[in-house]
Amino acid sequence: MFGGRYMEKKKQRVFISTPITNAIHPETGCYDTRMAVQINRIAESIRARGYDVFVAIEEEKWGEKLAAPEECTPRDYQRLLIADYLIVYLTTCTSEGTLIEIGWASANQIPITVFCPKEMKISPLLDGLSQIGDHRIFHIDFENMQEIEGILMERLR
Repeated sequence: MFGGRYMEKKKQRVFISTPITNAIHPETGCYDTRMAVQINRIAESIRARGYDVFVAIEEEKWGEKLAAPEECTPRDYQRLLIADYLIVYLTTCTSEGTLIEIGWASANQIPITVFCPKEMKISPLLDGLSQIGDHRIFHIDFENMQEIEGILMERLR
């Protein structure tokens, strides 16, 4: 008790970084279904643990309501600055935005957890982030939620 009242524990915030622009089919305007399912599973798993989760592609209705640069850049930057953790969904689908968000988080000492496919080659610069902060890369099978849940349990504390 403090001052006669119980202190409420602040709900921790998780920012999930995902590809957006290049994950939207140019002809249909639809977000890649397989990626959407995988991202949603990760987000729901984190929410089930009691975390506040921000996923820009959810805000943008899975590609139906894309934000303009003057809206998404400050929004994502501000949401990342208040995050306790950055979870990155990294695939071979090029995402300059995801790489920028990794840079913002690293510069602000926000712990980074990168999930990427087992067979994906990554830059030595990205691979070396663990040398400068609480940043880890996991080469995983995105269909194996048990593996993902185990990593989340270890990383989100």
